[in-house]
Amino acid sequence: MNYFEIFLKDFNGRYGYVLDNNKFLLKNKDIFSLIENYILHIRNKINSDDNLQYHIELSNIYEEINKKANIKDINNYILNKVN
Repeated sequence: MNYFEIFLKDFNGRYGYVLDNNKFLLKNKDIFSLIENYILHIRNKINSDDNLQYHIELSNIYEEINKKANIKDINNYILNKVN
């Protein structure tokens, strides 16, 4: 297994629970791919009518992950949140 495969397996193992209790507009088999999918949709303006919803759902994912990760200044990455 290469470094990225190890990272991906570890990341999905740690944060895969986010997929269990939430319904998302976009679908993926694992949490890393779901985050990547949201970022690509936002960046490339795919289905731009749903852009705000993509931002909201990505923010919700980050908030859920942060419950375990305790990222300092997480509000910098969350939509419409202030420190």
